[in-house]
Order: sequence, then C-alpha cells, then structure tokens
Amino acid sequence: MPDYTITCEVVGCTAAAANPTTIAEDGTASLSFTSTDAKESWDLTCTGATAAKSVAQNKKSCTVELSEPTADVSIELTAYNTFDITTKLNQVTADNSNPTTITSSGTADLVFTAKSGFPFNDYAIKVTGASFTKVVAANKKSVTVKLSNATDDVTVEVAAIINQSVNVKYVVIDDVLYIDFNNRKLARWNKRWLRNNL
Repeated sequence: MPDYTITCEVVGCTAAAANPTTIAEDGTASLSFTSTDAKESWDLTCTGATAAKSVAQNKKSCTVELSEPTADVSIELTAYNTFDITTKLNQVTADNSNPTTITSSGTADLVFTAKSGFPFNDYAIKVTGASFTKVVAANKKSVTVKLSNATDDVTVEVAAIINQSVNVKYVVIDDVLYIDFNNRKLARWNKRWLRNNL
C-alpha cells in the first residue's frame, strides 16, 4: 500500500516540527499547530483525506486528525482574530464599500474622497491597532489607506489638508464670509459653518 505525502500551509500559526509528512493508505495521522497568542478562529481546508479539527480551550493550539486518505494530502490552516475598524474623518468622506472589520492575518483597503470646495492636495493619516500605507490618487481627490498586521480594534483618522501656497480672497457681507481659493468661484459659509468645520 502506498504512502501519501502531507503538506501544510499555515497562516497565523506554526506547524509542529514533529508533524508526520506521510500517511499510509489505511492509516491515520495527527498534526499539531500552535500560536503565540489566542486566536478566536482556526479555518481548516483539507484535500486528499478526511480531516477533523480540535482547538484547545485556550485557543492557542489546534490538532488536526487525518484519516481515510485517497491521495496526497494538502492542509491549509489559518488562525486569526477579527477586529472592528472605526474611522474619524475631517474634510473627507468614506467610500460606502469600505470594510468594517479586519482579521489579524488579513488586509483591508479603505478609500476616502476629499470634500469639494478646497484645493486639498494631501492627507494626514493616523492609524492605531494596525500597520498601514497610504496611496494618494494622481488627481489628489482621494486616498486609499491599506491596513495590515492588525493586533487590536483599529481606528483610522483621515484629514484632507492643503500642503501648498494658495491665493485666498475673502469678503464679509451681511455677516456672511465669502472665500475664493486660487481664483475659484467664491464659496459661501456663515459663521456657524466655519465654527463647526474649520
């Protein structure tokens, strides 16, 4: 009877060095996996054999029992936690399709668009709970915040900013302020709007 090979692909955990690498046609095999911290989810995919998963009570380890192999066995095991994403926005709006959660083993892309009326050309980004990179669109009208390596609930703060010299003209008429940026059409704000937004 032939032996079948066992290969493992893991994310967010480590396979034990003593795990078997083959299984007999009429045999069974037990494989162990560990994580340095508790993981609320252990997702298992197995081809080539029947697999049963058992997660330890402390959620720091998982055992996979193989039986009834019919071909070479491939195991994919992903251990992860899921965290909420919240945002704090200033002069930008969030895309409706932005994700609201991220896993510790995954990534998430969030898109934000600058509000009209100001010559914004950059974005100040602050993220807690995850690593991030920002990608500003060529036309400066939007920014993508790419999240990864989440370790806790994530807060993303995004503010559109003016990072260049601008020509500003203004006039006050009947207690209403009119502002013109770089010879754009005059925009109008009353004092209440200015107090709440600037």
